[in-house]
Amino acid sequence: MNGRRQILVIRRLIKHPRERVFSALTDPAKMAQWYFGMKTGSAKVTSELRPGGSYVIQMSDGEHRCDPHGTYLEIIPPRRLVFTWSLKGRVAESRVTIELFARGTATEFVFKHELPADRTREHRQGWIHCVDHLAAFLGRATGTRPRTLNPVKESIAMATLKTRAGTKKHKVVSPTEWHAARKALLAEEKKVTRLHDRLKQRRRNLPWTKVDKDYVFDGPKGRESLADLFGGKAQLVVYHFMFDPTDAEGCPHCSFWADHFEGPRLHLPHRDTALVVISRAPLAKLERFKRRMGWKFKWVSSGRTDFNYDFGVSFTPEDVRAGRIVYNYARSDIPSEDREGISAFYRDRDGAIYRTYSTYARGIDRVNETYSFLDLTARGRDEDPEMAQDWVRYHDAYPAGR
Repeated sequence: MNGRRQILVIRRLIKHPRERVFSALTDPAKMAQWYFGMKTGSAKVTSELRPGGSYVIQMSDGEHRCDPHGTYLEIIPPRRLVFTWSLKGRVAESRVTIELFARGTATEFVFKHELPADRTREHRQGWIHCVDHLAAFLGRATGTRPRTLNPVKESIAMATLKTRAGTKKHKVVSPTEWHAARKALLAEEKKVTRLHDRLKQRRRNLPWTKVDKDYVFDGPKGRESLADLFGGKAQLVVYHFMFDPTDAEGCPHCSFWADHFEGPRLHLPHRDTALVVISRAPLAKLERFKRRMGWKFKWVSSGRTDFNYDFGVSFTPEDVRAGRIVYNYARSDIPSEDREGISAFYRDRDGAIYRTYSTYARGIDRVNETYSFLDLTARGRDEDPEMAQDWVRYHDAYPAGR
């Protein structure tokens, strides 16, 4: 079977309020009347309407039988229903999303089914018939006749959005419709925010590990211990910047991140927290590159210590050649002697130092505000998924006028 997956999308304007449509989609007695849709057919529906609950639709026309079944994943009356869909022996588990948008007294019905590419055509016709039968059922149930059982072609304005991959059309609606859609998304964003708040609390609840090893760094004022880097504060955040001792310049991607450190550098001390950047390159190289970039944050060299290796951001040439790199808590096949990361430390009143958290790879995204701003735009990051950040340059190396 073709391993590629496609999303089958069906849109329909149904001339009934979305509360009525949602009820027909979720009430077993109503589902049994429209899912099969043949005069000679019959259907029996059992359903446990809750996230994690299951459903089974037993359908037969006297000769053939099929029993679609699955699990409800998300239920938000009267606007969103998400569930898995399977046909025993024929179709592996897939995902269906139905969204209902109020259009006056009517409902814009948006159906999406993620399927293997070679199954899309056969399912399209079947689902179109199902939506036809749903609209007909709603007409019978209310004593009204739907205008048509064929897809309604709405007059929808479209704008052209230019992206890295080309241009595509994007739906344009009235301010009222935009406001309604934005409020619906806001509800989802609030859910994610609350989930993120709980995740941050779990991060704070993570157990600590004591740092007993003596690390001595080369800093602007001479040799400094790890304790010295706290600068009298109780907390220390370290950005592990990729700068190999043999390199003439720091990593352009870490430089992209470092461009965002100037604001936090001004505010973190007022929250009893120090920010320090650490690399393996000699201090003279760090200072020279720092002057070129115009950065003011503290940057020290760990080249005389095992600090980078102990905190999982540097690897010996022997380990790289042997494929023994463990990065981001898992085996890595990227042959690099240095990687990026962030580590956090706490120093108690007795001077004991504890490692409280470390994150790597995509985990450092949360401190890159350029990405945070881009994520709010129509294009988003708009990067090549195979070559993310191929657009990034040192901030003094972008083409003039752009």
